[in-house]
Amino acid sequence: MQFFEILYGSQFEEIKNMGKDCAKGRLNANLFLSVMIMMLICILFMAGDILSNSFSHEMSGIYYRNFDGLSGRSLGKIIAIPFIGITYLIVSRTVGNETHFKRYTENYRQYPEDVKKQSNKKLLVPFFVLLACIIMLAFFM
Repeated sequence: MQFFEILYGSQFEEIKNMGKDCAKGRLNANLFLSVMIMMLICILFMAGDILSNSFSHEMSGIYYRNFDGLSGRSLGKIIAIPFIGITYLIVSRTVGNETHFKRYTENYRQYPEDVKKQSNKKLLVPFFVLLACIIMLAFFM
């Protein structure tokens, strides 16, 4: 079972079981994948900040030249909203388009129930690994 089959198929099944529009499963899966990609990008920036003094100095300079006086919360909104939007558009046009969504959900629905029940664990493991990496890197910053 592939990661994308688990992601899109489990979202499809969950929405279907609630009796709602199954197309929202695609939206949820694309958002989840976009957040995971954003977490990976954050990890790369955090690692670059920790490992390279010149990278850290350059990023600090960019921050002070462009965003001096903004709180971290405001800056997070300014940066995160456009980047998550761009990431979502890329995901929805590539991996998460409708033809792929239909193929992933059809493949997922063919698996036995016991495999489907264990599939959510396979989906959440990469998410929690990325989250743990962000937390550990935050301690070193």
